[in-house]
Amino acid sequence: FLCYFTRLGVKMLHALLWSVVAVTATLGADDSGPDQLATRLGAPCPSFRGAGCLACVAHIDGRCPGRWCNSPCVHTSRAVGAGTPSDCMPASWWDASHPAGVTCVGNATGCVRTCTPTPSPPPSPNPPKPPPSPPQPPGPAPPPPGPAPPALCVSDLNCSLNGVCGADGRCVCDEPWTGPRCGVLAFASASPAAGRDLYNVSDTDHNTWNGPIVVESAQGRSPLAAPTYHMYLPLYPKGDLYHPVGVLHGTAGAMEGPWMWANLTSVPPGLNPGALVFNDTATGHHVYSLWLVGVIYIAANPAGPFSVLPYKGQGPADCSINASPLLHNGVFYCMGHKGQTIWTSPALAGPWRLFAEVGAAKQGGGEDPFLWVDTRGHWHVLYHSAGGDLTGCGNSTVSQHVFSANGGRNWSSLVPKVEPYKPVVHWADGVHVYATMERPHGYFDVSGRMTHLGVAAPLNIGNEGCAKTPHCFPARQQGHCPCVNCKYSDHAGSLLISLA
Repeated sequence: FLCYFTRLGVKMLHALLWSVVAVTATLGADDSGPDQLATRLGAPCPSFRGAGCLACVAHIDGRCPGRWCNSPCVHTSRAVGAGTPSDCMPASWWDASHPAGVTCVGNATGCVRTCTPTPSPPPSPNPPKPPPSPPQPPGPAPPPPGPAPPALCVSDLNCSLNGVCGADGRCVCDEPWTGPRCGVLAFASASPAAGRDLYNVSDTDHNTWNGPIVVESAQGRSPLAAPTYHMYLPLYPKGDLYHPVGVLHGTAGAMEGPWMWANLTSVPPGLNPGALVFNDTATGHHVYSLWLVGVIYIAANPAGPFSVLPYKGQGPADCSINASPLLHNGVFYCMGHKGQTIWTSPALAGPWRLFAEVGAAKQGGGEDPFLWVDTRGHWHVLYHSAGGDLTGCGNSTVSQHVFSANGGRNWSSLVPKVEPYKPVVHWADGVHVYATMERPHGYFDVSGRMTHLGVAAPLNIGNEGCAKTPHCFPARQQGHCPCVNCKYSDHAGSLLISLA
């Protein structure tokens, strides 16, 4: 009888267990929360304590609802939304990727796991403290700071008026000007070798020292005819640049030549002339003017004959030598040798008056000015500027640039000074370093872009200079001849450099 009821009790217990499994197998998606699951199983998860406890639930109806029931000992997985990392971990997770400090073991189905905390290793004894280190001598000084970043701009004046200040605070330069502040006049990488000397280089008994080039008017000629260029070039004895023996008139079909030369007999010999071609509004004809030693000569033809233009009242007092004339908006302007002032007149014959002072903007002197107005209406002057170098002439000072944003009234220059160019030219047949470069003249295309630079230079003495020349006129630098004066002891000539 006792055996019978014992067997009956076991069967009833088995039936009860199978009914629990059947109930849990019917859990739906809405019943998958840990609290509902714990209630259905009749054993709230937090009641399991200690090592060796069982998971609340392992796998029900293809989902894995659950939670950490007794962290860090027991974990029950739960299904999560599509596209997110699943908390329902495979068997390998329990054996390898479980949380730190937990050791998990169990069967291979991943349904039930028994977890025991991993025992912590005993603390290691504290090692003895090392003795204090002796004081160390101070280390080397930190390196000096690196170069400053490229200069930023706040206005076009910071860009030498050779470009514009961009929205990002950096200069956008007009060709051929370049550099962070548009202060460098870029030479071409291979300027035509014919520009090495525009005068007959075989005439070693005479010097030239640059002169202006003008383009003949198309009046009376076919508009399809090639332009003719005219150059006015004083001729000096070798070793002398103060006493010209005549003025040459050159003609060519291209600026680089070849040039054909003849004496210009209608003007007397004179130092460093200027030239200006303009349309006479009264007659409708072009006028060619030569500015020579304080006198203005005019002609209807670039080859002459030239005649003296009488002044009406005051003449352009400071424009006697190295004159740089300009016609802008129907008004005449000019600068002279030292480039300190600008004079102006409504008519070429005058009366002339002082227009502006420029000298304060120059840094360290300057002479031989070349004056122009760009396409934005900004005014510019390019100077020859000299240093006292005896050797290393290729790095000596030879140029300077000043500019005005208000019609030539007030003038500025970059600070610190930026030199427009050095006396180094990359000709098509090789690189040449010159002892000096002087008397700059800029030439422009129809768009107003500067395309060529004409300069005067000694042709044979280069970077080595002429410090050992025994007789240097004028003697300077403790009787030694600096780079700037090598022109008096060398064969000097007239260069035409193409710009980038």
